[in-house]
Amino acid sequence: MRGLRWAKPARAPGEQIHERVWPGCDKRDKHSDSDMTPTSTPTAVTVRPACAADIGALVSGNAAMAAETEGVTLDRDRLRRGIEAVLDDPRHGFYLVAERDGRRAGQLMVTYEWSDWRAGRFAWIQSVHVEPGARKRGVFRALYDAVIAWAGGEDDVVGVRLYVEKANSGARRTYEAVGMYAADYQMYELDFVLERPERDRGHAEPDRPRS
Repeated sequence: MRGLRWAKPARAPGEQIHERVWPGCDKRDKHSDSDMTPTSTPTAVTVRPACAADIGALVSGNAAMAAETEGVTLDRDRLRRGIEAVLDDPRHGFYLVAERDGRRAGQLMVTYEWSDWRAGRFAWIQSVHVEPGARKRGVFRALYDAVIAWAGGEDDVVGVRLYVEKANSGARRTYEAVGMYAADYQMYELDFVLERPERDRGHAEPDRPRS
């Protein structure tokens, strides 16, 4: 993406974490290979890595996204711990924050999945939220382009994936518009934290004994 520069600082052999201060962050934060230099896109959207100063806004954005897209009310204390874990340990992933005209506009998280077939990592885009007033203004595109630019500079990143609620047709159209396509897989899960109605899991009714 034009104007976006990713930088990998020099590290001693085996060193996994270094410290750096990012603009807009009021304290020193730890980051890993996902470090990048924040810049503006041609659409006046600035994308930068998140830091400790962003935690409150990340919590609010994640909670709003869950309520809007899945009708789920998240435990904010647990959510905060989950976000802090990513910022404290970059092996979990990283967050990106988008700002437009100096105001917060959106966010997403990137996590990793190892692929033995490809001997590399898939980058998973998760927790995407664009503020309602900033939608259809290139915010997600700027975030997505930043992820692709980062992935292109990582030797072991073999692709980018995300998942989307089946009923969220608007999100599907957005992802297809940037060049992503539906995979040949259907996702299954056992969630030990968030309870969902059985009908939302696609479970069939159990066989009942005949009288």
